[in-house]
Formats: sequence, structure tokens, C-alpha cells
Amino acid sequence: MGHGMAKSIEGRYLQLVEAAKAVSDLDAALHLIRTIRDEYGLAHAHYRAECFTGMEQPVMVTTMPEEWIKRYVERGYHLWDPVLEAIRKERAPVEWRAPDEGTDIGALLLKDARGFGIGAGASIPLFTGPGPGEARIVIVAREDDPDWEARKALVVRDILLLGQHMHGAIMRLRSGAADVAALSERQKECLRLLASGLNLTEASISMEITERTAKRYLEEARARLNARTTAHAVSRAICLGILQAA
Repeated sequence: MGHGMAKSIEGRYLQLVEAAKAVSDLDAALHLIRTIRDEYGLAHAHYRAECFTGMEQPVMVTTMPEEWIKRYVERGYHLWDPVLEAIRKERAPVEWRAPDEGTDIGALLLKDARGFGIGAGASIPLFTGPGPGEARIVIVAREDDPDWEARKALVVRDILLLGQHMHGAIMRLRSGAADVAALSERQKECLRLLASGLNLTEASISMEITERTAKRYLEEARARLNARTTAHAVSRAICLGILQAA
């Protein structure tokens, strides 16, 4: 990204800040993450929050390849990722790059990631206040970006602030929706089945209830989530950590 793009970002930054503050559901968060990726000329951007009180599932918004996300979990990388350990310890952004050589566990992880187009970038912890919860944004540089080394410090600075605003919006949403989003197990089950692709009739059969009762559960869930549509209710439930993304 050259000097011209840097000026373009400067002109768009306040708009991105306002968009980050206004995040209200998973769709808005994903749109913001994609916009950040494109505006800053990145390969990928990734947000994750977990372990907050009342959060039954982690909230993850990402442009990273689904195959890599699955591999990262299946191989247990999250249990010993040295970059993750470093940002937890230092509470500061950590830059990383896949090495050409090395056989230690961190080198093997980063070399594995490079096979999915994840070769260099930064992991940025977000301030979460007291408690066990943690949140972070990971950015991945494009492989064909010759200016990454020169511009990465400014990119990390901007995305730290944007990520903090987005995370704050999600946490405010969770706090403000704590009562209304306390869905019953049957309401969650109804939403979960609809999110999996079933229609209301099929969901009622799966739940062994009448379609009228299933419709009532859905309407109650939408009302508690202040959602306009079923899709909006599912998106907000995922963003709040009530449901897990498929």
C-alpha cells in the first residue's frame, strides 16, 4: 500500500470508527471486518471474544479460510500457540512471520499457517477490563505487499482502535441485552434449528411440538432479541454468544 492509499485511509478512518461503534449484530461485525481488510490492503482480518460472563459460545468474526480455522482447532494449536501466549502475557500487539527454517513448535505452527496464505501479520489484544474474558483481532498481510514492513506499525495502531470500538459495541450490546437475551432452552433450540436450514414446520417436528408452539417460541425469541426477522434474530444471538455460528 503506497502513500496514496495511506491518504485514502486517513480520509475514511472516522467513517470506520463510526461503523465500529454502531456494530449491532454479526452481519454488521462481518461487514466491518471485511471493510477493514479491504481498506487496509490486508489478506485477512479476524476478531474473537470468549469467556465473558454469560457468553455460552465464543464470538468469532473472520475472513480467514474455513479450512485453516478448522485445522487450528483440530490440531490443538490454540492450546500452545506462542503468539497467543505472548499477547496474554504482554497485553500488547505481537507481530509474527512464518520462518523459512526452524523446528520448534511455534515455527511449525506458523509454517503450517503459511500453507493457507497466512504468512505474516500481527495479533492485537483488546482491552476487556476485569474478569476472565479476552478478545483480540488478528490481521494477516498480503503476500504480495512490498510495503508491509514500513506500514505495519500504523496499521496495527489503527486497527487496535477500530477493534476496541467494535468490541465495545458488542459488549454494550451484551450488557444492554442481558435481560431480554436470556432465552429459554426451547427458544434457543428453535432458533438453532432454523439457523441450520429447517423451516418452522420441520423445526416443530424435530422439537416434537406443534407448529403453533414453535412459532410462539420464535416470536418470543425475536422480541427478546429486538430482531426484525428470523435471520436477524439468529445473527444477534450468535453475536451475543447465545448460539454458535454454523
